[in-house]
This record gives sequence, structure tokens and C-alpha cells, in this order.
Amino acid sequence: MREYMDIIEEARREYEKTPIRKLASSARIVEASGYIEWPRLRETIEFARLMQYKKLGIAFCIGLQEEAAIVSKILEKARFKVHSINCKVGATPKEDVGVPKEYQGTSKTGYEIGYVTCNPIGQEYLLVQVGTDLI
Repeated sequence: MREYMDIIEEARREYEKTPIRKLASSARIVEASGYIEWPRLRETIEFARLMQYKKLGIAFCIGLQEEAAIVSKILEKARFKVHSINCKVGATPKEDVGVPKEYQGTSKTGYEIGYVTCNPIGQEYLLVQVGTDLI
């Protein structure tokens, strides 16, 4: 570990920067306020409030669409503007990202997996584009 102390020190200096300091401080306040007792969703809400975020983004797996809708409603009830986007945004064919044909359509375990790839980069780009404060 000693050979990496310069990297550790550089990382520590990052916490002196105002935006990072506020983020780290807010996260630790939430941790101290509800550690183990609060579910992660409440921690997220409390963190977003401390950071004064208004617009939250949900990037979700298409298989969790119902759950994402529930989370979205909870966040809206907490007075956040919510933007959500599923993983298949852009309908990018799996072959376009180098997935061989034998790994498309149906999984080796027999489940339907389709021909369109997940697109986490597209999800992030679009949620940034609409101005979300937290994804």
C-alpha cells in the first residue's frame, strides 16, 4: 500500500474541492442519519434533498419496468421531477456491438433475450441531456 500513497494523497486533495466536498459531506450525513435503518431509496431521497437536487434520472433494465414505475412515483411524491429511460433505448442491434449470432435471440439456458442490446451509455447521455441532477 505504501507504494500507492501518492495516489491516496491525490484522492484526498479532491475532497478539498467545493462540489466534491459537498457531495461527500452530504453522503456521510445521510449515512450517519439512517445507517442500516433506512432503505436505500430513502437514503437517495435524503441525499438528493441535502444536495438540493430537483431532477432525478432513473436508468433501468426493461425487465424492471414495473419496479422503476414504483420508484418514479415515490420520487415524484417526494417532490422531485423524474426522468426515466429503459435500457433498450435506441434499439441498437446486438450485432452492432459485436455479439455473435449464436448469443442473440435466446439464451443458452432457454430464455428469450432478444436481438437488441442494452444501452447504458445512451441512457446516461439522454439523462444528462434533459438536465438531471442525479442519475
